[in-house]
Amino acid sequence: MLITEGTFNSSMDSGGRFQLPVALRPVSAQVEGRFVMNMGVEKCITLYPMDEWLVYRQQLSELNVFRPDQRALVRYFLSSATEVKVDSKNRILVPRHLSQYAGLEKEILVVGMLHFLEIWNPDRYSENLMQIPEQEKAAVYELADRLYAGRQKGGAE
Repeated sequence: MLITEGTFNSSMDSGGRFQLPVALRPVSAQVEGRFVMNMGVEKCITLYPMDEWLVYRQQLSELNVFRPDQRALVRYFLSSATEVKVDSKNRILVPRHLSQYAGLEKEILVVGMLHFLEIWNPDRYSENLMQIPEQEKAAVYELADRLYAGRQKGGAE
């Protein structure tokens, strides 16, 4: 399932719920409002439609938990995994431990990441987006070269 790309503003109410942006509601309908929410790698929250989560979970189950690095990866992604459901008002409750982890306050950003969503504190998102470390720039350039390689063969830039 492909999730709409983009960044969407939302806000959390006093009960810790946020409203799913209108552009993302078709995804919710496809999975009957069922998602799995967990800690993201960069101090955000990830939100997987249930069908996508099942794919990731299967891939995690194939790792060798007798290797410390793979066991740590499985633990990281599964320890905070929480099933959430969209309510009748298109709201999702963010568990308190995840909200605290991501530093969420009233205003939040929901970011489409192809197969899942990220939920960010806007200030952290801006900081993260603007800080591509020097060692990662080479990876960004390599990816850009791969993505644009086909375009250079047949047409103008």
